[in-house]
Amino acid sequence: MKLLVLQSIVFMLIGVADAAFSCGTSTGEPVTRVEDLTRIGALPAKGRVQDPDIGARNPTVEYLLREPRAAVEFLISRLDSKTYTESPPICPVTYLRERVVALILLTDLFLSDTFSASSRELCWAAFLRQSMNVSQPDYVILDHEYGDEEWEGIKDFWTSFWAGQRDRAKWDTRRQFMFLRQSPLFECPVR
Repeated sequence: MKLLVLQSIVFMLIGVADAAFSCGTSTGEPVTRVEDLTRIGALPAKGRVQDPDIGARNPTVEYLLREPRAAVEFLISRLDSKTYTESPPICPVTYLRERVVALILLTDLFLSDTFSASSRELCWAAFLRQSMNVSQPDYVILDHEYGDEEWEGIKDFWTSFWAGQRDRAKWDTRRQFMFLRQSPLFECPVR
């Protein structure tokens, strides 16, 4: 009997923990305006955010994909935000700062369906230190171990890159990624 009561308590606590730590979800309703990324909802832990076969499409991502050039500018503007998301966007992790979510979205927008980009500088790995702690996901390390100066450098890179390459950037509607005209594609390590 004691074992049965103990099991019931454990299962009840697990249920409470699951409810308290639910990953980002969305209503599925179309988004008509994006002011920040704090309510982004669930994002895939692997693959690109714009891939429909990853799972249910995220309404915020859908909104950003309607105008990818404007999305790039918006995402660059969020690279200095220290505000945390309202729910964990990628399971199973803690809440992420908006700037990490913006970097995930930016690098994915420039990543082809074959995980290649117009420049190695645009690959996710380009923003990581060489001696990264491999026991944690990259996005958690970026959120917790990178200081404001490093994030300022990341934002400066993207601001400068976009200012210099905006006119060469083209959105491939079929493959769902931004590429630079007349540039070869380089394979990127998958995050």
